[in-house]
Amino acid sequence: MDINGVRLNFNKESVYLINALGMVLVASCPGGKMSNFFTHLAKGNLALSVSLTTFSSTFAFLLTPIGFFFWGNILPITRSYLKSISVSPIEILVSITILLVVPLLLGIFFQIRFSKLTHSVKRVVQRISILLLAFFIIGALVTNWKFFKEYIHLLFGLVFLMNLAGLSIGYYIAKLFQLPMSDRKTISIETGIQNSSLGLAIVFSFFDGLGGMAMICAWWGIWHLLAGAAIATYWNQTSKLGS
Repeated sequence: MDINGVRLNFNKESVYLINALGMVLVASCPGGKMSNFFTHLAKGNLALSVSLTTFSSTFAFLLTPIGFFFWGNILPITRSYLKSISVSPIEILVSITILLVVPLLLGIFFQIRFSKLTHSVKRVVQRISILLLAFFIIGALVTNWKFFKEYIHLLFGLVFLMNLAGLSIGYYIAKLFQLPMSDRKTISIETGIQNSSLGLAIVFSFFDGLGGMAMICAWWGIWHLLAGAAIATYWNQTSKLGS
């Protein structure tokens, strides 16, 4: 496979490493916007959820490249992959700024100056964004279908464990600091729900849709919605029983 003019020969070991890079990329992405919906469904702290999502999205242009290249350079072999495909942190920073920060600033501007217009088109824009995410996920699956069929067991296991770890760590760290239950739910969901569409955009922009990375991001986009809906529904029901 050619990436930025460099030929990469994949064996079983390299597949695992590229999957690891995909997981690092997803973990470095900001919280997904669906986390706000799941927090509301779980009867968590919605104001905290919106604040955390906004903060992580606003500073993703800086934190995502730093996180990805820091953790990606820890292992010598993954470091060699990053060097061989010549991905620049500055290029990713600029790309994320265009993808996230510019739309966020435009959204704030229109909300302040044209609130009625923004309210009227908000639902349409949300539907379009969901369709675009579905397009990216389907595109990743179709482009790498052979890879997906061969490694679905590995992809499922990695994404499941990573998502479970995110949800659990967020919850128990909040519990360690003796935060109220509504805040625990919120921090758990914010930690476990990532902006996989940003991850896919980065993979297709800088890694030519590299199989393992694209599959991790695509499968994450599907799985974290299922897991988020399940845990939010569970917390919603337990809240009703406790009231």
